Amino acid sequence: MRLKVIPCEHWSEGGKGWGRCALGLHEGRPSHGTCRSCEHYPRISRSAAKSSITPQALNVMGNALHGAASIAKTTLGIDRASDEQVEARLNVCRQCPGGHAVWKEGDVHTCGPMLQSMRDAGHGTCGCILHKKARDLDQACPFGWWPQSTSAKRPTETVKP
Repeated sequence: MRLKVIPCEHWSEGGKGWGRCALGLHEGRPSHGTCRSCEHYPRISRSAAKSSITPQALNVMGNALHGAASIAKTTLGIDRASDEQVEARLNVCRQCPGGHAVWKEGDVHTCGPMLQSMRDAGHGTCGCILHKKARDLDQACPFGWWPQSTSAKRPTETVKP
């Protein structure tokens, strides 16, 4: 059995499954269980622990949550676009002036790579699933190319999915 190496510059791995404090602390005995209480043991702050999640992973998670919230809202009929409004939006995507639409099975699928916002890279795409995004009146094309939704066009009653 091999012990995990203690993340302390004073840890000295002694052999098969044991180690000791190189400073001679803890009476020179194996210090696997006592290092964490030592003043020399490095402390990992919460911010350092959070940094183990890459910015790309955070971006994907944020976009996925945002999309899920939008789908839930429109499924409940909140700010749900009519079929005509959805088609008008998707027609713009089908003829995307910037060529950003990703096609799948003969129709537009996403705006750029799925769930990957390219705004930071200067491309401006959102990565959303367009058939879902187009249904939500609160959503907009990241380039401003969709027809504007006005409150007069919004249904006054809850629409059943």
